[in-house]
Amino acid sequence: AAAGIDSRQRLGFIGTTGNPEGTSGSHLSGADYQFRSTEVFGRRTLEAFFWSQTSSNEGRGTGNAYGGRVNYPNVGLTGALNWASIDSSFFPALGYLKEAGVRRHAAEIGWWHRYDNGDSVYPRLMLRERHRHDGTDFTRSEAFGVEFSNVLGDYITPELARESDRLAASYDTLPGVAVPAGDTQFSYAVLYAGLSRSRPLSGEFVARNGGYYGGRLQEVVGNLRWRPVPRWAVSADFARKRVRLATAEFTAHAGALGVEYLPDTRRSIAVIAQHDNLGDRLGYAVRGRWLSGPEREIRVAFDHNNILLGAYAPQSRLSVSHIWYLDR
Repeated sequence: AAAGIDSRQRLGFIGTTGNPEGTSGSHLSGADYQFRSTEVFGRRTLEAFFWSQTSSNEGRGTGNAYGGRVNYPNVGLTGALNWASIDSSFFPALGYLKEAGVRRHAAEIGWWHRYDNGDSVYPRLMLRERHRHDGTDFTRSEAFGVEFSNVLGDYITPELARESDRLAASYDTLPGVAVPAGDTQFSYAVLYAGLSRSRPLSGEFVARNGGYYGGRLQEVVGNLRWRPVPRWAVSADFARKRVRLATAEFTAHAGALGVEYLPDTRRSIAVIAQHDNLGDRLGYAVRGRWLSGPEREIRVAFDHNNILLGAYAPQSRLSVSHIWYLDR
């Protein structure tokens, strides 16, 4: 639930009880605060968001999580700051949590220069950190990039980055390619590029090359979307990742082709075929979406893997969800 304080401020509250696993004694409560003004320091924009949650679960105890972000999105000096701290005992039984027992911080500062024709140049510095509360794992990355974009939304951004890591245990980044535990530092270059979705042919592309835990990583990820007529769209997604470490190397690739039909602004259906060389599986997925009423949405998803290859038994999954959006 959410309630407005005035035109610039808003309060939100959340409370849940129950556990999808069928056990009792799981509760969560929390609150958030939002602020947005376009009249800071004259006619500048400032946005802020703060949140806090507490969970209680039988056998897990009580855990807390909090965080926030401050955004200063203006022509000229611009920047943003994000942070979050999540206890190891925090567990939202009816929600999703990527990782507990961590602190995360991210900061960005730059200078956004906009030309009279709408094109812009945005050089910026970025810093990201992740700490385990127990001190076992640590990640820090520093990057400098320059984004060039036009009025349509096309962009290209070269970036140089350096990363420092402390891993408590080794892990397999790809089958048979283990990243060793310990402290390491490496540098790499990344290129981001994209064509605006307002174009009949749009897409995004990311290429990375450079150091990676004592070895090298070459990675290319992208997607293309072609909309020849308003109701139909064809998409292609691709990814290739080559890892070379001191002990092993591996190349992984994946691809997908899709067709989407949008009879109107309230309904859509998509069929996607996909393949990857890691699981050596070929499958397809069907996605349907219908805005059934104000603040109501129905989603249907069907997945089927291994339609041609015989290494694994075929697997199918169907899910249907009805979603209500509450905003008061």
